[in-house]
Amino acid sequence: MDRQLMAVLIAAGVFLSLLATAGLVILTMRRLERVPPTREKLDPTTEALLATIPMPAVVFGESMRRTYVNPAYEASQGLVRRVTRQEWFQRALMESFLTGEATSRPASVEYPEDIYLMPLPGPKVAAIIIDQMERYQTAALREDFIANASHELNTPAAAISLLAEALAKTVKQGSRSEVFAQSLVEEAGRLTSLTRDIVLLSEVQHATHGVDDAAQQHSFEVDEAVREVVAGHAALAEQVGVTLVHTPAGELLRAWDTSQQFEVALGNLVENAIRYAPTHTSVTVEVRRQGECATASVTDLGEGIPTAMQQQVFQRFFRVDPARNRSAGGTGLGLSIARNTARRMGGDVTVISQPGAGATFTFSMPAVPVASTETEQGEHP
Repeated sequence: MDRQLMAVLIAAGVFLSLLATAGLVILTMRRLERVPPTREKLDPTTEALLATIPMPAVVFGESMRRTYVNPAYEASQGLVRRVTRQEWFQRALMESFLTGEATSRPASVEYPEDIYLMPLPGPKVAAIIIDQMERYQTAALREDFIANASHELNTPAAAISLLAEALAKTVKQGSRSEVFAQSLVEEAGRLTSLTRDIVLLSEVQHATHGVDDAAQQHSFEVDEAVREVVAGHAALAEQVGVTLVHTPAGELLRAWDTSQQFEVALGNLVENAIRYAPTHTSVTVEVRRQGECATASVTDLGEGIPTAMQQQVFQRFFRVDPARNRSAGGTGLGLSIARNTARRMGGDVTVISQPGAGATFTFSMPAVPVASTETEQGEHP
């Protein structure tokens, strides 16, 4: 009986504790949302600063009561209400009171608000909220339009390409019509490549960045994937008189995720290097382990990239030399696809270049730990 009574008392205590916690949370939310601000004086400089900013600012005092709101608050009460209901905001506000430290949270697709919490003397905490929902909605609409338009263009682009090839076979050799027909074939091929790359870039940009649990269920051997890419570009390299070299890691090196998108992204880097490498030079693809990352570096001996343009080359449709880029082929999306793919895999693509000394593009991604690799190798002889 004593044990049963003790168990009942413990259960009752836990229930009451949970009930009290729930009551505290509800009380806190009501205070944050419904209690009108109790006007308290702030430091004149602080009050003047908060009064001039165009985004809502709320100062919380003891017992989580609002003690000051700036003029912008009146037009943004819905935004403030939405933010103060968030569990992160309530926890961060309490921590700022307890620790006296500022904190912030950048906007994201799920929570489209920039939030800044700054302790003030009193003790008080000022919350400044910047609504980014319109920016995210606009970006989403733009990306959806691009993706949908590109998918719709795929079918007519492929049809135009086939019709252009058929037309080229029917014209008289050596005539001006043959020149026009060949130009039509090339432009139709470029249109097909462009729509394909836009669709691919849209898919990569919409994917979650970083190595998630699903990605960690799969891994691939990096050198094996690089060999596939090198073999797939051997004909292009031979056509322009460039030697394609693969330098393996010298160890079993695996990376998380599947190899398909890595091969497409690395293929863009290799194709870019081949097209810009001078005749009778080499393009090297070197695989290495660097700390916790697996890297594949593509090096060419071309003209290089000016320092001021080395980050711009990853922008969509950016061209260092527009005239040469068009004559060499390409859509202007390859480097953007490569970088977005690497970031989706939890890595990045970087460039090191000097004008006149070529360029090295390095694709980095999280590597499978050595112990896991050895275990997997033992399981699959």
